[in-house]
Amino acid sequence: MPSAPRGPRAGASPTADLYLGFSAEPLRADGVLRMVAPTVALAGDTLVILRHARGLRRPPPHRRVAWLIDDDVAAGLGDRALPWAYRAHLARTAWPAWRRWSRRADLILAASPALADRLRAVGATAPITVLPPAWPADAMARPGTGPIRRVALSMGLSHARDAAPLGAALADLLSRWPDLRVEVTGAGSGMAPLRGHARADLRPEAPWPAYWDRLRGRSYDLGLVPHLAGGPFNASRSGAKLGEHAVAGAAVLGQAGWAPGDAARRAGRALSVEGGAEAWTAAIEAALQDPAPARAAAEAAWTHLRADAAGERQRAVWRAIAEGTPPPEAAP
Repeated sequence: MPSAPRGPRAGASPTADLYLGFSAEPLRADGVLRMVAPTVALAGDTLVILRHARGLRRPPPHRRVAWLIDDDVAAGLGDRALPWAYRAHLARTAWPAWRRWSRRADLILAASPALADRLRAVGATAPITVLPPAWPADAMARPGTGPIRRVALSMGLSHARDAAPLGAALADLLSRWPDLRVEVTGAGSGMAPLRGHARADLRPEAPWPAYWDRLRGRSYDLGLVPHLAGGPFNASRSGAKLGEHAVAGAAVLGQAGWAPGDAARRAGRALSVEGGAEAWTAAIEAALQDPAPARAAAEAAWTHLRADAAGERQRAVWRAIAEGTPPPEAAP
């Protein structure tokens, strides 16, 4: 698989890489933009804060602040569908930045249209540009052909309750499909039915960028995105999982109601499920019985994402910010 660029600094964050690190190397080489902390950049005379500014000891001189946010932090604090530990993490890290910069930033960049709407609803008055994530196109593996044999469920702590209902469902499918293999990253307690199964690979959640390094070496057929827990936090989720699964050459099977997944499904670039664990079992089994729809969706996604030029649009946004001009809207 072709090597892909590293993010702005090793160990920074997925936010830093997906919204700047993977796309902005030419701008850094030209001196248009420079990193001053793992999640903070200086673009011209604008200080760019990528989610939060942890690690920034002393801000360099600047005239404006642009704040990029990829989660509805305010909703997450009270969303009981999220694990307590994740809500505590939000409170410690992202909430202070949300509280400050949602009201005081000169420009806000939001990861999804739903998140932009939510920011306006809670009182943000700065101009808001929607800036979707951009995975490196040259790292996206060409989807395979033939039967669906490898299914992956990749999640962090914030997804644990979303994915929990699928533990028993995946164990049931493994019992009935002897050629099926399942890989779960970030396995929570809901994955207990899979523990010890010879064809289930349960991996701990890996810190970034170790997860990115591992992702580039993976190859599977179907990537599951089960936003099953509901709740207001999920309502503003970005489409990052679409590109993540494309890196492994997989078709995306997402929960209906996840806006980026629904848009991809309408364009023929993803599959979706409406319902709970039983509906998910049926949808995965349908792909095992007839791989053609999943293979076609994966191929369409690969073609679209490689031609989509999301990184170029990100560069146009960052260059405009550096020049002090209104950034172009990066289409979701």
